[in-house]
Amino acid sequence: MKKIFKKSLAIMVSAAICLTALIGCLSVSAATRGEGTFTVGDISGKAGASVTVPIELKYTSGGEGMGIAASLFDVSFDTDALTITDIAAGEDATRDPGSGGLPGGEDVPPQDIYTVEYRSMDGETISVVDDAVRILAMPAYNETVPADSETVLTSMTVKLTFRIKDGAAAQDYPITVSKEQTCDYGQATPDEFGGFTYADDEEFIDMTITNGKITVVEDVTEPVLDESLPLGRQVYVGSQFGLYYAIPQSLYSQYDNFYIEVISEHYDESYNITSTTERIYKNEIANTIDGIDYYLYSGTTGYEMLLKIKATVYIEDSTGKVIKYSPTKEDTLVERVKSGVTSEVAKQDKDLKLLKVYLDMVNFATEAEKYFAEQYPDSALASSVNDGKVSNVGFESYQEYASSEPIVAKDINKTFYDENNNPNQSVKLGKQVTIGASNFIAYQINPGDFDTSKITLSVKYTDSYGNNLDKEVSYTDLAETGNWFRYTDIALYDVSKTITAVVSYDGNTLVTNEYSIESAAARNSDPNTTAIFDLIMKFGYSCNDYLSSGFASN
Repeated sequence: MKKIFKKSLAIMVSAAICLTALIGCLSVSAATRGEGTFTVGDISGKAGASVTVPIELKYTSGGEGMGIAASLFDVSFDTDALTITDIAAGEDATRDPGSGGLPGGEDVPPQDIYTVEYRSMDGETISVVDDAVRILAMPAYNETVPADSETVLTSMTVKLTFRIKDGAAAQDYPITVSKEQTCDYGQATPDEFGGFTYADDEEFIDMTITNGKITVVEDVTEPVLDESLPLGRQVYVGSQFGLYYAIPQSLYSQYDNFYIEVISEHYDESYNITSTTERIYKNEIANTIDGIDYYLYSGTTGYEMLLKIKATVYIEDSTGKVIKYSPTKEDTLVERVKSGVTSEVAKQDKDLKLLKVYLDMVNFATEAEKYFAEQYPDSALASSVNDGKVSNVGFESYQEYASSEPIVAKDINKTFYDENNNPNQSVKLGKQVTIGASNFIAYQINPGDFDTSKITLSVKYTDSYGNNLDKEVSYTDLAETGNWFRYTDIALYDVSKTITAVVSYDGNTLVTNEYSIESAAARNSDPNTTAIFDLIMKFGYSCNDYLSSGFASN
């Protein structure tokens, strides 16, 4: 076998390994003889993952020169997003077919044919200087590949392994080669023995560089369904209908965060079905009893009790990524009410009162459904009513326990708006009961010639639990709603509570009204809605009766 490297090349290799300078000592001249390429791969991964970027060095044409003797180059990357963890020889190497057999036999792995070194202060840790690493790739000199081997490499692959930092933005991060110096083995002349003789004339190879990138992608890993995560629910009655979702603290305290996603069907302005999505987060606890956290979803109207409500708990890790979720609970308010009604319920006074609350609630909803179905005969709501799907389906056998005596006064006041006599008649305050997402009072302010920026409206009342509920808004808050202010904090069991509304101008009171939902409903001049208001009152009073003798006193 013929010796590949002359003394000058051996000196070059030693100097390059020390990485004290670029490969200026590789050649006595600055001439270039062959051509080759650097090709950096394109790799993608998620934040927190490790990825390996290949860099292929390839000798494409050499004229009188042969192969890649050594290459010294820098690789730059974004150190704010990437950490380099390993630099190693790759799995691919190509030898010159005319240079003899593969040293050590056919099973010698490519990484034993060439080596990859990098700049390091301690011999192990990769040094990163000016956001770049310095790498030396060259044929191996060890027991497997002796120095007098005839193997000539025409390609090598260097593997750079990076860890994508947590929180790295989803984008492209360039991996670029620079400051490269690559030399060949020198001119080769065939000898009489079928081998080659190499001259001491190693020269640089003109290398074309194709840079690559690491693309950080969004983590779209599907969360895992966890059947052990419970989600209880109870019917809620307040200013609106809804559900309390119950979650044991012991099972969820271990997680950084979670939220309950509630997807509920509703009737739109034309009474056709639409849906909304609402999220209730971990810190939005409405109440805690005996280690159970209760989260409140409210917003179902009195005529939407047959529409679906489904809830799922989604667990997040510290980065906000969803990692698991609970089984979905799906039902309607009517189904939830029916689950609390049994044939035994009438045996105890307290349960009988609760049954009356349930029945009055579904009777009110049924009447509202029929009323709005008549107003919108082509709507989905009308189709539901006409198909016999109304809210009291399934409660017929319990109707004897419902409230029977009318509560709303029948002496209808033909004057819909109550206009107080006050020193300045240009400001007026009207009110009406509205059936919608809750049964609330709506106010209309006529500002007259006043500076609207100085008009405020305050509403206050004390609920059945003794809580003082106050709310104040400015006129500018009402402008987009046609001067209407909707006060939605009145619970359905507070129908008889006195509400005080005050209109002020520049701090001075102009109008004061006092009334209740009951008295406002009694002034309704539309006989078609009298039955609805009657049932609102029945439901409100039966609910109040239950609360005063039930859990409110416990």
